[in-house]
Amino acid sequence: MAMNMFLMQARTEKSAGRDAAGRGRPRRFARWRRRLLIFGFTGLLLVYGLGLLINFTAGGLKGMNVASQMIPADPRNVRILFDVTAVDADGERVAEHEIFDALLAMIEQAESEIVLDMFLINRFRGDGSVEFFRDTSRELVEALVARLGQRPDLFVLFVTDMINSGYKVACPPVLESLRQAGGHVVLTDLHQLPDSNFVYSPFYRVLRHLAFLMGPVPDYGFLPNPFDREADKFGLRQLARMLNFKANHRKMAAVRRADGRWLAMVSSANPHSASSAHGNVAVVLEEDGPIGDMVQSEYDIARASLLRRPELYFGPGSAMDLVRELELRPRDWPAAPAPYEGEDRVMVQYLSELELARRLDRMLAEAEVGDRVEMMMFYLADPKVVEGLRQAAERGARVRLLLDPNKDAFGRRKHGVPNRVVATQLHRWAQADEDRDLQIRWAATHGEQAHFKILRVVEADSGRQSILLGSANFTIRNLRGQNLESAVYLEGGDAIGLRFEQVFERMWNNRDGLLYTLDFDSFRESGASFRFKQAMKFIGNTFGLCTY
Repeated sequence: MAMNMFLMQARTEKSAGRDAAGRGRPRRFARWRRRLLIFGFTGLLLVYGLGLLINFTAGGLKGMNVASQMIPADPRNVRILFDVTAVDADGERVAEHEIFDALLAMIEQAESEIVLDMFLINRFRGDGSVEFFRDTSRELVEALVARLGQRPDLFVLFVTDMINSGYKVACPPVLESLRQAGGHVVLTDLHQLPDSNFVYSPFYRVLRHLAFLMGPVPDYGFLPNPFDREADKFGLRQLARMLNFKANHRKMAAVRRADGRWLAMVSSANPHSASSAHGNVAVVLEEDGPIGDMVQSEYDIARASLLRRPELYFGPGSAMDLVRELELRPRDWPAAPAPYEGEDRVMVQYLSELELARRLDRMLAEAEVGDRVEMMMFYLADPKVVEGLRQAAERGARVRLLLDPNKDAFGRRKHGVPNRVVATQLHRWAQADEDRDLQIRWAATHGEQAHFKILRVVEADSGRQSILLGSANFTIRNLRGQNLESAVYLEGGDAIGLRFEQVFERMWNNRDGLLYTLDFDSFRESGASFRFKQAMKFIGNTFGLCTY
């Protein structure tokens, strides 16, 4: 009896021990899971913080944030050009384009030097369905090669963005013939630009410094090419570079002619075949002062890129040879002519990055009652600019915005962010008070984009006009020192605004029997669609998770 009780007690204690052990194991596993989560989260925060620290010490590229002196110019030396596309009564496309032909004419005048900085110069075709109106990428390169053949001593510097090589460290295919002809091709070192994608880029910076993404491992392409479904596939390193959403977004050209003087163009237009039907604006200058600062900025961008990463150079000799040549480029320009003192003179200034943003902010802040504020813009999203437009209308200025509906992108359909969200917010605000004169119309695009980037303010009392135009969309990424951008500021009388007045009024009022623009209701946002797109714009603006 005693023995049976002893055995039963032993079995009970053994069973209880197994139960306690069984209960203990999940608790230990739970503790380890919590520890792993805490360690993992802490590690991510440390990596993210280190990435932010590296970003803050990057400092940007030398050659950024340029503001030349204001130069008094003869209005005949300042020309504003437009590319405009419309549809006639039969639904046929009508194109009036003049920018690219003017660029080719400039190259024909080059005698000793050509400097270009172009964001897009490639033959990517989106999803393949976009119509090609003109192979501008090929034409531009052929013109440069032909001029080099005629002038063997001609110095040609072509600075461009890595997007044209598919984010590979390689000469963009469309520029290969220029390299072979003796031209100097430089990819911009985008890594030196401040981060705009605040979710992804800090991790990328740390991994890049650890040689995890940028090491010597072969980068086999197996991912779909986001720019052209028929182009070479992307590898991991290409994708990793692209997701930073950084760009040298400048669009400028300068040539030095036989008389030693410069001729320059700053534009919103890319020499990009799939963009050849877009609406665009440009200014052509014949004033050495601002052009000198423009050219020097390009020298500095190229030097800063090659000193850090010489593998981004493609041309005759080595990267260091080009760096030394850029340091020694002659500055023996002819003596500047006496300042133009005519009553119709135009004040001209070259601006880039943060300097153009400061000028833009001042233009809106100074708009008063009775003034006219007129804008043609591809992307409008910068909160400070939107607030500046509101305040200008609040003070009594007449504000008119001609915006792209953000629905077309090289054969792909877009969702309308950010313009439709911003326009809807501004329209609701204006409708709340009948004294607020703020009107919006949409470009009637048919596959192409209204790629304009221009603002004009006309003073009511004096009639004096100020115009800012160039490569920059009015977004945080384009205005607040994250992309490379170029712009020209003009200030003067009716002479500088005449061309803009003609084109803007023709498009706003659909003159000549052509359809240029649509009323606001054509792309008005409301309900759940508006709230969803509003959230998309907020995320894009706040965290940089967008391409605008």
